[in-house]
Amino acid sequence: GYYICEVTEYFTGDVYWSSPAKLEVLYMNDVTASDESEAIDSGAVVQGFDCSLPKSYPAAIARWYYSADGTTERVHITDFHDMFYYPLNGRLFILNANTANHTGTYTCVASNDEFLTETTVKTITVTVIGSAGAAKRPPSKAFFDQDAATNVIVGQELELRCAVYGNPVPTYV
Repeated sequence: GYYICEVTEYFTGDVYWSSPAKLEVLYMNDVTASDESEAIDSGAVVQGFDCSLPKSYPAAIARWYYSADGTTERVHITDFHDMFYYPLNGRLFILNANTANHTGTYTCVASNDEFLTETTVKTITVTVIGSAGAAKRPPSKAFFDQDAATNVIVGQELELRCAVYGNPVPTYV
């Protein structure tokens, strides 16, 4: 909220006010991280996972990381062509989960613009099961990230993320 300092002059009784000062309480609620295990059928076209972000001001955003065995260095999911997530709601999508390359540990962390730390919210150990071969599928859907910005200021950077799925994994520009 806004605060004003009021001073009354002792001898004359004149009252003086300061300029308003705005106070914002920055916070991110504590989180108890959850650990889950999921099995994905080989050949699944799309698999989604949720990450419940903690209450925070400013609003927390999600980042998902992947590690093949859960112990090696984790890699930010934006480095993969067949996985993406929405930072504002934490939903992760794995496209064309038809190989063991999707088996591993996925970690969702929350952060906000004011805090320099990330808080682990969820860890999911995923195993791709079954022996279904990678079914050939033409690209069946292409779409932009639903949280993509619709306005941009001149000179400001803008990223529009596109996703498409099919098998083999289509390339797109």
